[in-house]
Amino acid sequence: MRCFPFGWLVALGMALFLGIAPAADAQSLRHPKTGEPAMVLDVPVGWTARYDDFGNLRFSNVDRTLNIQLNMMVHEGLASISLAELAANLFRASKLPPYARTQPGSIAGHAGEAFFLKKILDDGVGVNFMFVLVRLRPSAVATVARVTRDGLTAAQGAPADDAIGKIRLIGVE
Repeated sequence: MRCFPFGWLVALGMALFLGIAPAADAQSLRHPKTGEPAMVLDVPVGWTARYDDFGNLRFSNVDRTLNIQLNMMVHEGLASISLAELAANLFRASKLPPYARTQPGSIAGHAGEAFFLKKILDDGVGVNFMFVLVRLRPSAVATVARVTRDGLTAAQGAPADDAIGKIRLIGVE
């Protein structure tokens, strides 16, 4: 049986009584859960994270105005398709409008291409999408999506950009 010092228990009780939450270590999640290449991101404080039914790893802030989605595609057929063609196919399959513009992008220092689009939802709310696609190997493409409510200021969107900047790659040279 493991014993904890009584002082630790008192400190925890006082912190809870005073409304002070003890510091928690950031939880690191990876996508895919096994194998390489993979992406790793620490869940930002106050955000939730989950693996969805399509195999994506999704992160959302409390009010869901900031969202990040990670996906790693590995398939031999990817070697013969450009990132622009792949993005167009992904958007079409997801029933998203075509991308409006592109610019250079990167994930964890690996160069790729960023694709931007905006969608108006049925309730009239605008949603901005930025998808960054990076070819890590001929048959492996990492994707990071930044999905935000339209109208956010740069300061309001900064936590998503900060989190994206902390993505780490495993099994990539």
